[in-house]
Amino acid sequence: MKLWIRVGFLVSFLATLIAASAEEQLPGGTVPGTFHFAFEDQIRFMGEPAFPCRVIITTNRNSDTVTEMKVAGPERFLIEADLKPGTYQVWSIPRDTSTYSRVEVGEIHVGASGQSFYRYPMRTPIEHVMVLSGMSPNSEPPAVIEAARPILRWNAVQGADKYVLQYNYTTWPALRRAGTSQPKFRSECNYTFETDVPTGMICIWSVYALNKEGQRLAGGGAQFLTRGTDSHPPATSATTMPAEGPSGRGYIGLRVWQKRGMPYAIVDDILPESPASHSDLRPGDQIERVNGKSSANSTSADLQRFIAGLKAGERLKLDIRRRLPDGSDKSEVIEITVGEQ
Repeated sequence: MKLWIRVGFLVSFLATLIAASAEEQLPGGTVPGTFHFAFEDQIRFMGEPAFPCRVIITTNRNSDTVTEMKVAGPERFLIEADLKPGTYQVWSIPRDTSTYSRVEVGEIHVGASGQSFYRYPMRTPIEHVMVLSGMSPNSEPPAVIEAARPILRWNAVQGADKYVLQYNYTTWPALRRAGTSQPKFRSECNYTFETDVPTGMICIWSVYALNKEGQRLAGGGAQFLTRGTDSHPPATSATTMPAEGPSGRGYIGLRVWQKRGMPYAIVDDILPESPASHSDLRPGDQIERVNGKSSANSTSADLQRFIAGLKAGERLKLDIRRRLPDGSDKSEVIEITVGEQ
């Protein structure tokens, strides 16, 4: 069993190298300075189909959508766009993102003369795996688990032959990678740490469910803080951006928490019917920049004062990082029109 896993990994690795090194000359686009990119593929689900899907091409820099199309079924589709030189990503987003994960299909780099190469290969066919449910411990923001040897649990997936678990430790709150485990293969839906977990860390863990053919059926990511870690303040002490105040102060209705030394702020809550509630912002999002300025080493109070200084009608731009259900991260720029308190 281990042999086919290693062979499969080697084949995938070699395919990645070949795809990354192969260049293609794109034809000129209709607008001067652009080049025409076309991508053909088909979509399948590792479970009950959840069409339609949105296939989109985004800019790598800030995830702005260049073009998108709706794919109604499993038939092959073709998406095209005239692209300026730069790096772009192709995504497939299912109708039900609570059941199926979105897929980053691939990334393409377009050179100044129209030469293009895939920074990593396009997935074909595009396979949407199910979101693994019941992962515990897990919380956004991460909570402290006091057990020296925590037990990780997740729900069973129909058709799964085994589960692949992997975890890594990152210092908290500085977020410097401190170690990664080897993949652990499980037939049960749980895992007990064999040694004491290190203190003062955030443990980020992921699990994939495989069928007998080695295909991924489902996957998910989770996180928790290990014992001895200073967790975030409770929601009652989180800061609303801004707090109650006189009329005329900027207001977006966002509750965040951040302590001095943290590299980002974390969205704790979004107030109903507030300007923030009409954006794509979600609890658990990490705010890395505010109007282009890094939020590192700030505090909740610092952000409160900044927002309060804005005027109603002004645009607030937040650079955020979001943990996706499959355990990967996505960077996004979200703009919010400031309201009046």
